[in-house]
Amino acid sequence: MPAFFIVSDADRVVRAGATRDGMARWGAPAAGLALAPGPGADADAHVLAGAIPLPALTAPVAAGFHEWFRLPPSGKAPCASCIRMHFP
Repeated sequence: MPAFFIVSDADRVVRAGATRDGMARWGAPAAGLALAPGPGADADAHVLAGAIPLPALTAPVAAGFHEWFRLPPSGKAPCASCIRMHFP
């Protein structure tokens, strides 16, 4: 099953490296969006979007997911706002 991951190197709840490792081992097309939390982000930089907690990052996350969702099944053309993590 294809997967879209959102990751922040500043996250203090999960290790971004572990998330990237999991993406590399994913058994289907996968892409990720790396975000740097800005002003108003939660102290742990774990909640990266949402209408109430982080409205400024909600639109970029939604746009990145929408672009990724429209990818062909091969996953060969990552969306412009996504980072290419792993395409088997």
